[in-house]
Amino acid sequence: GVRAPSAAPSGSAPSAAPARVPAPESRALAEQNQLFAEATAARRSGDAAAAVAAYDRLLARYPDSFLAESAAVERMRSLESMDHARGREAAAAYLGRYPNGFARAEAARLLGR
Repeated sequence: GVRAPSAAPSGSAPSAAPARVPAPESRALAEQNQLFAEATAARRSGDAAAAVAAYDRLLARYPDSFLAESAAVERMRSLESMDHARGREAAAAYLGRYPNGFARAEAARLLGR
């Protein structure tokens, strides 16, 4: 006999997929990654000022990002390479926000502790 096609299980997607628009969270994640990559590329090319600017944008837009601590550390290192006083300020800010952070010994050293 001829069997009728079975109905799709409930909760399944329609057969014609709508255009995919990234969710706000994935757009934010993509932007965080882009800013961090931009900053890292600038730092590696020797442009510490551009690196600091990109890290600053990342930290201002996404202060609770999973990349925030790493951005703060790389920002501190970039500032230290340009201006010891600004590097010390960044080290103090890092220790204030991340007292048990992975770069606490480096930050303490910059502060002479």
